[in-house]
Amino acid sequence: ELHLDRPDGELIGSTDSSKKYSAAVDAEIKIRPITGKRSLYFVCKNSRAGKNDFMLTYTRIEFKN
Repeated sequence: ELHLDRPDGELIGSTDSSKKYSAAVDAEIKIRPITGKRSLYFVCKNSRAGKNDFMLTYTRIEFKN
């Protein structure tokens, strides 16, 4: 999930990454236009993950207009 200004802020985009992958995959998330300078939070959720389970690694983030 992508949220504005804080982890529980306005949801502006999301993707389903519920599948288990052993290699890198590209995920595209379309968001509505945002104006001004804002903070962007990437929120990962997994109700089955344990306290110390590894959830996600970002190797590249690309923003396009």
